[in-house]
Amino acid sequence: MSSVPSLDDDAASRTLTELGWKRCERLGKLEMFCNAHFNVPLESPQELEAWPAWQEVLSGPAKHQPTIDAATKLSIISDCDNTALPSTPFYSMGDGTFSALDQTNNRIAVRKEHARLYDDIARWGKSAVVTGQPSSGKTYFIYYCLLMRLSLGKPVLFSPTPKQWFLFAQCGAWSATTTSVERRLNDNTRHKYREILTCDTWALVDDDNRRNKGPDPYLWRNPLEIPTIVASRPIAGRYDGWLRSNDPPLLKIVEPASFGELVQGFRLLHEEPGRRRFRAPPNAKSAFEDLLHSMKVFGRSENNCLRSFKVPNKETENSVRQHISQIDFTTLQKIFNSLKRTPQDAPSSLSVDVLFELDSDETYMMALNSITIVSPREPDQQSDVAVNDRVGLDIASKWIFRQLLIVFHLKNPERARDFLNICTLYPQTKAMAGHFFEDVIHVIFSDARSDWKSRCTLTEFFPCDKSRHTDRNRFPLRLEHIFQERKLEVYSGPAPKFDPTRYLKPLAKNNATFDSIVYAIESSASPNEEAPEHEGPARPLPPAPPTPQKTRYRLRQPKIPKSRTLSTKPGSSARPTAPASVLHASRSAEVPFSGSPSPPASTVKGKARARDEPAIQERPRKAARMEVPDPVKHCVAMQMTVGKSHTWNTTGVQELRGTFEEDGNWHFVIVTHKTSDLDILTLGNSVKWNQYAPYFRWYQCTIDLAGSPWEDVDYIREGMELNVDD
Repeated sequence: MSSVPSLDDDAASRTLTELGWKRCERLGKLEMFCNAHFNVPLESPQELEAWPAWQEVLSGPAKHQPTIDAATKLSIISDCDNTALPSTPFYSMGDGTFSALDQTNNRIAVRKEHARLYDDIARWGKSAVVTGQPSSGKTYFIYYCLLMRLSLGKPVLFSPTPKQWFLFAQCGAWSATTTSVERRLNDNTRHKYREILTCDTWALVDDDNRRNKGPDPYLWRNPLEIPTIVASRPIAGRYDGWLRSNDPPLLKIVEPASFGELVQGFRLLHEEPGRRRFRAPPNAKSAFEDLLHSMKVFGRSENNCLRSFKVPNKETENSVRQHISQIDFTTLQKIFNSLKRTPQDAPSSLSVDVLFELDSDETYMMALNSITIVSPREPDQQSDVAVNDRVGLDIASKWIFRQLLIVFHLKNPERARDFLNICTLYPQTKAMAGHFFEDVIHVIFSDARSDWKSRCTLTEFFPCDKSRHTDRNRFPLRLEHIFQERKLEVYSGPAPKFDPTRYLKPLAKNNATFDSIVYAIESSASPNEEAPEHEGPARPLPPAPPTPQKTRYRLRQPKIPKSRTLSTKPGSSARPTAPASVLHASRSAEVPFSGSPSPPASTVKGKARARDEPAIQERPRKAARMEVPDPVKHCVAMQMTVGKSHTWNTTGVQELRGTFEEDGNWHFVIVTHKTSDLDILTLGNSVKWNQYAPYFRWYQCTIDLAGSPWEDVDYIREGMELNVDD
């Protein structure tokens, strides 16, 4: 098929009239829109500065520090010293052209996400389904595609409503009903359409807000062999049959807008309070403060955050709580089971509308929107060919997560555990499981009853040569050091210094290094059996060994040879007989604090006592210290994960280095679910791994939430209720 129409405008008009199309009113808005954009290259987007009242609350004389802090935590502004709100780049579609864009006065904000999706579909060259969380921007993406195709001089078929089609081409703007198109689209008329609609024509279908099934996606693709791009909610039945066909479409997931992008998008709202029934003009200071609060509650959901301009936040929160309480766990389990597939399987849709009892009011939709984010995607970065995105679930906000946990706990204490077990089974729900797992572990480790330690195992491993870890951290970590009741404290800024009475949880988002810090002190302890008596070199560490270490390790429940098991009997001087390897693993001995210490390594035959003279003068000899032992300090960083990998970042490591006691024993514990199969992903290269890993002794703490009873844990005890402002 030729890419250039063979008919002139008059002939094309006669043909379209025969096929049941009607010319849009001459010089009407759609006709003007088509003439203004068809084959007219797009210029740079227009820009709108932030509303003055919004900016003044951050940087003006009336600036409000809590609002500044909230905007910083949401990454809307860089920090307290750089409080400028971003301007909004946008394209105008023409005043009053499309009713779906009425709330933004027919303007669409420019997002990198839209350009990414458009490029993927253009490279694919065939049909596609674009789905995602409700209010993630699917409708705006369809209009973005319309603008892009017209600017390239490509004809576009466009269906903004279930019964309406528009055609934008060189011959102008035309309209027809779905019924008339279906009646006249057959083998006899196919050649007539092909004279007007070239092979690079796209059929764009905004199927996002339709209550019924909507137009058949095969309407244009089958007879005319042109790509059909459908934007649809993640509801089963909309496109399942198409995805299972012999020629399935590309499945792409729209990433919800960031908080900063939401602020940019809301800048395009009408300023008149009566236009959208706002309680106050959206450009008012109070509207901005309500918006930030709503973002903390509902996450990156445009429709939910927009509601903050209409309804008081407390009223909205109470309504959403009510709808979350209606979750049917059995139905939720069926949904998760339907997600079970491998990346090689055919793409599948996701039905989320049955999470709750059927309801039609707006608060029901708000609860649904807040709980389900369809993500993440895993594009093939090495290929120019677009690949199907993966469908997954996440929780929109910490507040929503807390309501879910309360519901599961109050309905049945086992449900919280069951929910976590289900989530960890599927890669598509790991993000959701991560929220639950981390919060549950924080509760367990802060309450930390001593009898709970029997439900865990602690395994030590050595990413580098063992001596590089133990030279500076002579005393091993035991479960008794972790399972001590502490006061849970959420902190911001630098981590608090040594204090064994507090369980410290950082407020920082996306900390890829650690999720909590605990300190412990013991008055009598046994050093590592092979640790030398002399003082090891002070931090920083010596250069890495010449042979680079592997940067990725897979941790499973190791089978420990008996020859590597250290004796825990008093007075034992047994030593491992197996040679050291790149990754050592040994089950941590459960030695009571009152146990007799093992003799130091220096008393073992063949061990040298050599050490620098200044060190001998600075500290008493070992015999003297054995009579009055120094208290041993343990500084422990913990990371909770349900994934297969864990990534360090240099910033987090430096924070620990500046916080932990110099004379303490530094430990890093990765806490996992018993069923997880964990890969440890190092800092990214062997140089950094060798540089930073030896600062710590490394452990994997495995917790059995499925086989052990945890009904005695008060997940929602007093003081654990999450404040929206946290």
